[in-house]
Amino acid sequence: MKISGQSALLALARAADAESKAEEQDWTRAMLRALAKLAPNACIDPDVWAPRTGRGRAAKEFLWDLTISSWPRYEEQAYEFPTYFKQASANTLRPPRLLLVAESEWGDSRGRRKNGLAVMEDFAKLLAAQAPVKVMIFGYFPTGASSSFKELSGLMVDLIRASRDSAEYVLFGVAWGKNCKWRGQHVKERCVHEEMVGP
Repeated sequence: MKISGQSALLALARAADAESKAEEQDWTRAMLRALAKLAPNACIDPDVWAPRTGRGRAAKEFLWDLTISSWPRYEEQAYEFPTYFKQASANTLRPPRLLLVAESEWGDSRGRRKNGLAVMEDFAKLLAAQAPVKVMIFGYFPTGASSSFKELSGLMVDLIRASRDSAEYVLFGVAWGKNCKWRGQHVKERCVHEEMVGP
């Protein structure tokens, strides 16, 4: 099973367009569900369709806000010790691995510096992941001398280049405010390959 950065960017763009028109908005769940739909047969952690007050894996994250992996699916193997972990280690031909990790940090609407710090702290977690696709979803300020999307995504791309990480990255920002504007970038081979803006 393979997920591409381009398919993740397109899924987020469609979800953002739909969420901007929704009466009751839940941006985090909408974005994470859009990514989860890219791999319906993979292990999705946490269960983004379960109620937030759920128990077990529905209520917990595994290191990142969303992890899509080749670990056994919870629907097929109960998440219990030790059986779940024995099942995961039984397939020596295809050991469990990460397929996509995502962080969602809306930041702080009270100021650029506070927002930037919150967003970049979560982005740093992605640099440590060993996954072929990494997604950062974040809030940004749309106005001012320069858009904070440009500032934040620029810092992220600089860090990707410095880390020499070969993963594909998707940087997806939703502007603070009523217009729900969004911007997304697909970073591959440490360069911005594609940029989308909407609506």
